Amino acid sequence: MNGAEPAQAAARGSVTPLLWLLPAVALQATLAALPASLSGPLAGALPAAFELSLLQGLAALALIAGGGWLIKAGADELEWNATPVCVDDPARALVATGPYRLGRHPMYLGAVAVLAGTATALGSPVAALVAAGYAAWIDLRHARREDAALHARFGPAWRAYAARTRRWL
Repeated sequence: MNGAEPAQAAARGSVTPLLWLLPAVALQATLAALPASLSGPLAGALPAAFELSLLQGLAALALIAGGGWLIKAGADELEWNATPVCVDDPARALVATGPYRLGRHPMYLGAVAVLAGTATALGSPVAALVAAGYAAWIDLRHARREDAALHARFGPAWRAYAARTRRWL
């Protein structure tokens, strides 16, 4: 290991907590926009024009909370299996437990769900397009690349896992 590797690993590792902040920020904004009777101390944090209907708020909260759970559960499962979260580090194990038994990329799905929840909270077609564009970009740029890397590393075991587990859900 050269002297630059620990610094690079530390820099890559510092990105993961930022991903975990995404659901927290989206959740806070959505809670603040709920009708005053439901949002408690966060009431008035956003302009009244941003106030959500109850159904819109609950849908947004469900997407954001579910997405946040997927991000955290996926990262925890990788850590439990001593496999790095950072996609640039080689996998040490083929993780097919926890949320990975339902889909091959739960953390990406979680991030898309958070963005979809934010778009729901905003009621914005532009935000919905951003979430859809992000999902397509993640699929084409990252998920397929990770699948190829896992296939190369784990061969038959990965093929069996991929045959029984969808890329997303």
